[in-house]
Amino acid sequence: MSRPSDVWSLGCILYQMTYQRTPFQKIDTVAKKLAAISDPKVPIEFKWIPDTHLLTCIKSCLERDSKKRMTIAELLKHPYLRPEAILPHTTEITKISTQILTRCSKLGVSDPELTDLQRQLERKITLASL
Repeated sequence: MSRPSDVWSLGCILYQMTYQRTPFQKIDTVAKKLAAISDPKVPIEFKWIPDTHLLTCIKSCLERDSKKRMTIAELLKHPYLRPEAILPHTTEITKISTQILTRCSKLGVSDPELTDLQRQLERKITLASL
């Protein structure tokens, strides 16, 4: 079951990790902060960040209207939370490097250094996609 408050909490965590502050940190009292959460007149500042998927994910989580806020099921389909969004062409890169190595072997080129470079590339791709 998806609770909108859990999605809001995720948005707050992602916001703090991204901007190194909470969405309502500038507000000085707890009572005002609590009131600001449900008041659409109190803006949440979203500064530009290079990862547009992360930005849309945070904004989706911090949608004040809980009926419009993404559900957990929808979030799991969001590009930011999908591994292929991190490195979209992982399998394609691995496939191409394998083709290069195969072609070299067909040409009679046997180079252990080339094989080692391919393995290094595949390891880096795997680590980047985790």
